[in-house]
Amino acid sequence: ELILQHPYQSVLAIFGNPQLSITKKREAALQKAFQTHPNIRLLVEHAHNSEEARTISHKMLNKHLPDIIFCMSDEILIGVLKTIQEKGLRYPDNIALLTISNGTIPKLFHPQITYIETSGEKLGRLSFAHMLNCINGNSDAKELLVDAVLVEGGSL
Repeated sequence: ELILQHPYQSVLAIFGNPQLSITKKREAALQKAFQTHPNIRLLVEHAHNSEEARTISHKMLNKHLPDIIFCMSDEILIGVLKTIQEKGLRYPDNIALLTISNGTIPKLFHPQITYIETSGEKLGRLSFAHMLNCINGNSDAKELLVDAVLVEGGSL
């Protein structure tokens, strides 16, 4: 939804392994958000690692410069940043960036990259508490969710 609040007309979204449930859920959420905005061109790609993300972003930027690149993870972000550097582009001047991260990688750059924070620590604590409940006899299957927090940087 953050992407839709800006006047972007072309979005490149690079997700991780399409077989993973987290990738499927994140991609479905993005696709759903864009259903009501058919005028925005959404290109979706998948990368298994930072090198694939670099190759994909390089290929896509050779065809068409999107207004923004959305990266599903820090690993994908690293490959995209390498392409941006190789092409002599600057964010947010030439292209905007948004990623999902725990915050470590986006904070290393200037301007800081805007990210949606996903806390592995918070999720780990929830998982541990659920594991203890299972050990104590409450073995109900449960999907654990942690609220995402937008951390604004200077990449949009």
